[in-house]
Amino acid sequence: MTFSELNSPKRKDEDFSNRINVDSPDEHIINPSPLLDINVGLVSMFPLDYMHLVCLGVVGKLILAWYKGSLRIRLSNSAKTNLNQSLVDCSKYSPKEFQRKPRSLIEVDRWKATEFRCFLLYVGPVVLKDILLPDYYNHFLCLHLAIRIMLNEKLIEDYLDYAEELLCYFFKHCKTLYGEEFVVYNVHSLVHLAEDVRRFHVVKFPDENSVTVVPCSWVDGDMCAWPPFKSLKRIEDCVKNLRDPDPSWQRIRVFIMKSTDSYDKAVKLEERAVFTSDLNSEKEDVEELSRRKRKRPVVNRDSSSEDEV
Repeated sequence: MTFSELNSPKRKDEDFSNRINVDSPDEHIINPSPLLDINVGLVSMFPLDYMHLVCLGVVGKLILAWYKGSLRIRLSNSAKTNLNQSLVDCSKYSPKEFQRKPRSLIEVDRWKATEFRCFLLYVGPVVLKDILLPDYYNHFLCLHLAIRIMLNEKLIEDYLDYAEELLCYFFKHCKTLYGEEFVVYNVHSLVHLAEDVRRFHVVKFPDENSVTVVPCSWVDGDMCAWPPFKSLKRIEDCVKNLRDPDPSWQRIRVFIMKSTDSYDKAVKLEERAVFTSDLNSEKEDVEELSRRKRKRPVVNRDSSSEDEV
């Protein structure tokens, strides 16, 4: 099913409560939803999910179109090779603040949501230049810039209307560039993101999915104490010095991937954990891991399960 219309009638809370389908009044849910009893707007109070809609949804669909799509859209083999090499090169200079380093599109089926987000916000505009045709590249930049604006509280104040225009422009040209079959629900929903930002403010992941080393004293069951410092160096010092957690520290839900009696061993395990969720597996690609070593302070801070695809 595709959603190619830009200005279709919007559903309202009362449409849901009265079981009215705007396009087909006779086709909707048969019985009243039990959710009506909680007395909230069942349309207006349920924001779109940025992680699934934009990162895993639209960005993933774009990448698959460029890499595995129809001949009209798909990149040539030489362009794919150049793009993959650029991504690998970027991984060598990826800062510690990024949860995961860029990976080749050969592994795109195993990318996490954070990797699609990194591609959209940081890496994509660089590696796609001179790879995509100008119309496709500029089209991608519209999505990139719109989401960058929506993720910045200061930019939202002055440029949210512009971001909305960019997303409408992006949507309108998807059909021309990628075909009508491309305009699925996720792509259409982009035009409603600005409304959610106005209503709920910044769109972002509810939790980050990352791997880090912590002292055993920080962990209690499936909860981990986490220091409030913004400096990674200060956090690393706390870990190395086995600092006792303060009662004021934030508690984060985690699951323990591996325990060890050595900080150095834990850091090595963390480097492996960036690429695998099974630290007991002996079937690791050693060459791949050594080529992409990641040095940062092993528990996995919990996030939505879809981010661990």
